[in-house]
Amino acid sequence: MESTTETLKLLNGPLTTELRAINQHFLDCKLNAHWGLDHLTDKFRQASFEEMRDAEAMMHRILLLGGLPNLQRVEAFFTGETAREQFAMAVELETQAIAQLHPAAASCSPTCVDPYEREAAVWHSRHRFPQPPTRLQSGTCSVSEGGLEPPHPFGH
Repeated sequence: MESTTETLKLLNGPLTTELRAINQHFLDCKLNAHWGLDHLTDKFRQASFEEMRDAEAMMHRILLLGGLPNLQRVEAFFTGETAREQFAMAVELETQAIAQLHPAAASCSPTCVDPYEREAAVWHSRHRFPQPPTRLQSGTCSVSEGGLEPPHPFGH
């Protein structure tokens, strides 16, 4: 199966974001483990693995369409000094990924030669946050509600 160069570029953008998210969530996982926030450690670990599955699916789709997944383009990622900041950065990263996926879906018209191309792009764009982030994801949850603050973040 072959695809347009533009569509492949549009799919490689979200792949780069997925790879960034894997690293960001994994670092957040390790920081929360260090802070003793085991419930958040598991959440960030699962988020990292989910991003890995998403990246794998994106790579598979790019290869199926005759392209080459660009794993050399690496973006800097950030982590927060508190779990609240980490959640805010995670939501920002997910929002960026969604914004990148919509043009890929739009580039495939309903009558495109490859219906699987459109299906994949649409699925990925809907797979992200289907509804607005929860209070915990947006970082508005109080410390007493979720235990979001580490005891001594980076010595502050």
